[in-house]
Amino acid sequence: MTNNIKFIDETHSYYVKLPSVSELLSKCVFPNKYKNVPKDRLKNAAQFGIDLHEAIEKQSDIMLCELGQQKYQEYLELSKQFNLKVLSAEKAVYYKNLYAGTYDQLCDMLGAIVLVDIKATYNLDKDWLSHQLSLYAMAIEWLLNIKIDSLWCMWLPKRKKGQFVKIDRLPNELLLTIIHRYYNEHLN
Repeated sequence: MTNNIKFIDETHSYYVKLPSVSELLSKCVFPNKYKNVPKDRLKNAAQFGIDLHEAIEKQSDIMLCELGQQKYQEYLELSKQFNLKVLSAEKAVYYKNLYAGTYDQLCDMLGAIVLVDIKATYNLDKDWLSHQLSLYAMAIEWLLNIKIDSLWCMWLPKRKKGQFVKIDRLPNELLLTIIHRYYNEHLN
């Protein structure tokens, strides 16, 4: 892993480049996820999601298009319906210097600590989400020494009404297998 270490002479500091959760999953579990999707469609969908995330983080939909404002209102309604209180949002986490990522929201839901991802995708890919959120949860638990009680997705698709969907958590042993596979296949 020495090729991932960078030295900054001015500050006499070392930095270690860690793979992101998305990189781990894209290279080791879902290599063809967006293979047949046109790049311009991916770019437009990504921008819609980025704008919606930013509005949620800033708690203001003023910069959103009309559809974005509708999805923002659905987010607020679902948050109220499921008694979500955001404890932290858009925080970067890492696990034992093996990977890093930024989760969307860590929430209190009637006394339970839940991890919530916000998606505006056309289809809800529960398999991807299960991997993604499980990796974030493992990192949060290791880093902050707290227990994540459950994983959820705030799904806000453009053409359907938003839903709050429970996501299955994968065992840490399986996640560690994916991480080790990544390092064996992509860094040696």
